[in-house]
Amino acid sequence: MKNLYVIEGASNSGKTTTSRILSEIPNVEIIEEFMDHPLSPKPSKNIEEELKNQQIFLEIEKERMILASSLLKRNKIVFMERSYLSILAVSYAFLKLGKYNGYDNALRIYKDMINQAWYVNPDITFILTADSSEKLKRNLNRDKILQNNWVKNDFEFYQNEFYDIMEIWSRKEFIDTTGKSKAYASECICKSLKLRR
Repeated sequence: MKNLYVIEGASNSGKTTTSRILSEIPNVEIIEEFMDHPLSPKPSKNIEEELKNQQIFLEIEKERMILASSLLKRNKIVFMERSYLSILAVSYAFLKLGKYNGYDNALRIYKDMINQAWYVNPDITFILTADSSEKLKRNLNRDKILQNNWVKNDFEFYQNEFYDIMEIWSRKEFIDTTGKSKAYASECICKSLKLRR
């Protein structure tokens, strides 16, 4: 086991809260999501920006994977908050909604990425979900409230559809956080991995 795990899911599903709780466990390291990276671009407004941003996110993902590798060599248990799958999920949703088709390019980048020497295949990808009304409530309690288009029902629906149908190179485990405590997802993950808090 490499002890590399990913925490995925649409916005307001509980990824950041779960990551914060897991970071309190001895020997666990969290790699923050690439949206918090200083080079992370602003949301794209057209297909040209989308294709450019996908390439930027690839470079950020490479940097994050190299960091993960160094932590794994020190026998750390590493969780990545989001992965390039998030870029694919958003591109898939935009395609399904008829906004623009950046999905084919994102998928090509992903398939190329997983064959790179620096890529580390996660053992498990934990995909967090929550129903729409719950996510809207959570959005009001965020430090940075998301714009309305990021929490619309149809946008979330297609992101979740992507996570359901996408064949990825790790095991998928879904955790529904609807109506659950803030610690619920981390408790599920600890139970799955036999981690002691």
